[in-house]
Amino acid sequence: MTKHLLTSAILICLTLISYAQPTNIYQPNGTPTFGRATNDSLNYYINLGHSPFSVKRIDNSNTITQVCDLPAMTNQMLFNNDKGIYKTSSGFSLYDGSSHSTIPTATLPATYPFNAINEDFFHIGTNTYFQNGKDIFKTNFSSVSSIQTLYTSTAAVLNPTYCGITKMYNTGNSIYFVESGDPFIPNPNLLKRIDLSTGNVTTLDTIASSALGIPKIVRSNSLYYSVGSSASHPFGKVKKVDDNGVISTLYAVTNSNNNILSVLGVLPSGVVCYTSQNILVLISGGTITPLNFNIPTSPLPRVSFLNGKSTNTLVYFQAYDSLTVSPPKDALWVTDGTLAGTQKVISKNDYYSGAASFGDANSSISSVVCGDDLYFPGQKTVSSQLNLFYVNGSNYTYTINTSFNSAQQLYKNPNGGIYMKGSPVLGQFAVYKTNCSGINSVEELSSNTIIFDLFPNPSNGKITIKLEENINNCILTVYSVLGEVLSHKTISGQSTDLDLNLKTGLYFISINSKGQKATKKIIVE
Repeated sequence: MTKHLLTSAILICLTLISYAQPTNIYQPNGTPTFGRATNDSLNYYINLGHSPFSVKRIDNSNTITQVCDLPAMTNQMLFNNDKGIYKTSSGFSLYDGSSHSTIPTATLPATYPFNAINEDFFHIGTNTYFQNGKDIFKTNFSSVSSIQTLYTSTAAVLNPTYCGITKMYNTGNSIYFVESGDPFIPNPNLLKRIDLSTGNVTTLDTIASSALGIPKIVRSNSLYYSVGSSASHPFGKVKKVDDNGVISTLYAVTNSNNNILSVLGVLPSGVVCYTSQNILVLISGGTITPLNFNIPTSPLPRVSFLNGKSTNTLVYFQAYDSLTVSPPKDALWVTDGTLAGTQKVISKNDYYSGAASFGDANSSISSVVCGDDLYFPGQKTVSSQLNLFYVNGSNYTYTINTSFNSAQQLYKNPNGGIYMKGSPVLGQFAVYKTNCSGINSVEELSSNTIIFDLFPNPSNGKITIKLEENINNCILTVYSVLGEVLSHKTISGQSTDLDLNLKTGLYFISINSKGQKATKKIIVE
């Protein structure tokens, strides 16, 4: 019988650092321009805008590696493990690590509006999942034949440009998406699920147009969403669906004058939503609590944008600076789920726009979070360039970096590096990097508390937790290397089997029982 050694437990030590100015880590000689930037689970990829139009990989140590040359600069590409797909003048091509192949249009359409592939994607190991508005694909880039179509929209349309898969949400073993069709045909918005283990596609729910389709939030392997108002639920409901497709209703609205429109974010204390009366509310334990009252004297006068950005314990969102200014001006706000903790972060004097970057993780103007800190491309005035905004989630101070313009295509790798494209001089581009200013590292310290083992390690995500003693009602928490809480659950007994449903990378598993905590590293391959 194999003996699994029980080692000393370890505690999490969170190292905090202050905001670091982004550093120009890559600016080719001459007058460099860039095409598209993208990322895999560990690296940043950039396409050079001059011959031979190389694709370069930048790893966490800032090492620049040549991946391949392209026939021209491209504004559409996906790469994973030095293989990828990119757009050409006539369609798409695939690079398998050694050679290039043309992708037939029957496999991957190349005409508008279904020729955008890199605005919505994610990676699980060597596999990449992406969508083009009509189809959802999977590939490992080994060959053209590796491109699989997981789903093709069947929505009724008069105009094909109205056929749409709004956005994918990966919860681990599932892809959730909303399928909408032509607005001139009575056509419901359907929430659908793809089971990644079987490929089966099921329709789970109907979402009314009043729910605005997006945004929806993934937290702890569950998708949170609003269904809007319809005949079956006239004032709206807020729901969540877990990784297995099981739906729970968190709150059903009974006030006909104040329908729930959308979910802005998810906190440990509940779900933050936006209503038809422009009121911010927290839904927790089946109750609803207003976080503003839509009057000039309230801390928060009116929510003005439908996207929010969740961190560990905060939700950032856009709202009016006040109702005493005409016309109203926008500001950046934050809430911790309480009325007292709902505060203005950046006033109208320093903030024109930025919340558009909160919605899509892989869009050109995507934002990233580190702990409770926020980085996003935004504008100080209507005529300003896109600058990098940084908000400290501990004290709500902020910095607007003006050392370069056109900050875009932000990506945070598992080791805490944040990469982005930027323009130091008009007409030239460079790659910039900064480090997460919140939780910078997770260190291991010896301790004589709970003793447990986990195996296999490395694993594919399916592991066994074995305690030295039989302990009931332990809290098991999974952290990223940045200290972000990814999931938590209660376990009992001496042995527990888990399926982590995590992407490839390094994680930490912590077990807490009556104030005693132990933590171990786990590598998912």
